This record gives sequence, structure tokens and C-alpha cells, in this order.
Amino acid sequence: MYVRYKPIIQQRFISIILFFVGCSQCTLFAQMEEKLFFNNIIEKLSSESFGGRCVGSEGEKKTGALVVDFFESQGLTKIGNQFHHAFSFHNGEKEIESFGNILGFKNFKQNETVIICAHYDHLGFENLKSRSLGSKAYHPGADDNASGVAMMLQLLKWIGRIEKIEKANYNFLFLATSGHEDGLFGAQYFVENLAENFNEIKLVINLDMLGRLNPNVNTIKITRSESTSDLDNSLYSAAKNLINLRITAEQIKHSDAWPFIQQNIPAITISTGIHDDYHKISDTPEKINYDGMLLLYEFTKNLILNLNKHGLSQSDF
Repeated sequence: MYVRYKPIIQQRFISIILFFVGCSQCTLFAQMEEKLFFNNIIEKLSSESFGGRCVGSEGEKKTGALVVDFFESQGLTKIGNQFHHAFSFHNGEKEIESFGNILGFKNFKQNETVIICAHYDHLGFENLKSRSLGSKAYHPGADDNASGVAMMLQLLKWIGRIEKIEKANYNFLFLATSGHEDGLFGAQYFVENLAENFNEIKLVINLDMLGRLNPNVNTIKITRSESTSDLDNSLYSAAKNLINLRITAEQIKHSDAWPFIQQNIPAITISTGIHDDYHKISDTPEKINYDGMLLLYEFTKNLILNLNKHGLSQSDF
């Protein structure tokens, strides 16, 4: 079973209220429920029992199993009769066995597919990439990237209802990658071994570190290649009256979008950016800006609806 909201009493209370109140109050209570969902997933994945989710660890397996259960609970289709696809890679002289990528397909019987992805691995204990030098504690990775996983799962719930809003013109593949922190191995494995199983990939939306929106500037970072500049109008339209954007190609090779871009597949990364707790044991859940995550959630929904209506090249915004 996938993880239910930790504050289960609050969730039931909100559901009861939603039944009785008028539509004018529905948005407020829906946002409360969404924030509870974000909080539950991030708190769970950042807890010590998940041990920092290092690739090849029990924490990685627990995280992968959680995502698999959630995909199954939402009715996604398995790829090759399974949700998770194990892979291995060499890190120096050591071969590491990963629980693998987790794939779930929402088939709207269209010719093209949009991929929504987030990496679920992190640094575990005493990782060489840690910026908490000398510490033997685990790295919670609340922002990096429990926040991205939580956003992906929230979007999955919403996309399951998208045809009630308008006809879906794309299929959706939800992709949780591992091996990111060691060198984008999960994304690379998918591109080399599984991407050809899908209809033409229209766009990859990579979600990485979404929990630290600075309320003073209210700006998110969109990383893309120059070949994806046709998407800019849609991005700005999705952000209008909601959030500010900084569109850049900086550090593009450090994201899970990069293996797709190398194969000429349009891909972007959405992020609130690097902060002082990046790759430290202090990247903890209480520092997450959940109101900011709600803004990113609305922005990403707007972007998907824009794509669904207009496609990638949009000159009418």
C-alpha cells in the first residue's frame, strides 16, 4: 500500500468539509489537502528509516517500493509487465546494483507522450559528494529530491482526472529515476534501453528540488537547451500572475534532462535552485516552503494544459 497522509484525521476532516461547503471554498480546502500530501511524502522519504536513499541501499529500495505502490494505486500501466526496471553501473571499481527506474504509463491512446520525471535517490551516509564534511549522519534530502517526487505524485493524481477538464492530446509517462547523484545513470539507462518503447516523446518535464522557493523574489529556474526555446511563450503564459521565471541553459548537463537532450528529445528541468543546505545533512523537511510548492504545482499544471491545447511551438500567447 502506498503511504497515506500522516495527519489522517486532518485529511478526513477536510474531506467532510469539502462535502458541505460551497464551491467558493473548495479551492482553499483543496490546497490544504495538497499541502498535507506534499508534507506527508517529503517527511516520509526524508525520515531516518529511509537512510538518505543512497543508490543500492535499503532506503533506495523502500523509496522505490513506495513509488511502485503509488503508481499501482493510481491505475498506471506497467511497462514490460513491471513498474521497476533494475540496472547496474560502475562507480570507480565498484559495481552498484540499483533498485532501478520506476515507470508508469497513463495511456490516453494518443500518438505522442509527455514524460514527467523526478529522481528519488540521494546521498545516504558519509557520501563523498556530501558538503557536511566529517558527519556520519544520514542526508535527509528533503528538497533534493523528496520534493520533486512529491510533486510528480501529486501531478499524477491530477492527470488521472485531466479528461474531466479537457480531452487529453498526449499520453503521460511517469518516470522516477535513480542513480542521479552518481552520474545520471538512471536517466541514461532509460534513454538507452526503454525510450523506444513509447510513441514519439513530445517533452520531458524534469522536477528537481522544488521546495525552497524564496518568497522575496518568487522566482523559479527553468533549465532548457536552446533547441527548446519554442517553449518559452508557453512557460511565461503558465507563470503569468503566479510566479517569476528565470530561463537558462546553465548547469544543464547536471540534470536528468541532459541524456534526453543529447538524443534530441525536448526536455526541461524545473527547480527552485541551489541553497545553503544543498547536499548537507541540514536539508530537512521543516525548511520546505509548502506554499511555494503549491505555486509550482499550479504553474506545472498550467504548463501541461498549455501543451495539451497548443503543443510545443506556441506563438499565440
